[in-house]
Amino acid sequence: MSASTDAVAAELAKQPVLDAQSKALFATGLGHLATGVHKYVGVGKNVKVMGSSLSSASPLMLPKLQSAVYVVSNFPSSMTSVSTALKNAISFAQSHDIPVPADATQALAAL
Repeated sequence: MSASTDAVAAELAKQPVLDAQSKALFATGLGHLATGVHKYVGVGKNVKVMGSSLSSASPLMLPKLQSAVYVVSNFPSSMTSVSTALKNAISFAQSHDIPVPADATQALAAL
């Protein structure tokens, strides 16, 4: 996920010039990204519970719980990537006179 976040950030850093239609499309996409981030934050709460459950799991069960271990181990870095993507998109929108949907501001506050 980090590679795609980095690629998008690199494209935004090129400061492309957007026409009115492109700005409207970007604002719509920003709303969708915000919705996804808000849901991802909710998943994080479940991941914390899962992590707590893993810490009390029987060592004999751990081989069967490798998927859960992977999710708990990798969630923090993926959350950082998602957060960075939203922050970069909002920053780009603000610097290019693109309206930032309220959902995006709320999702940023939830981080």
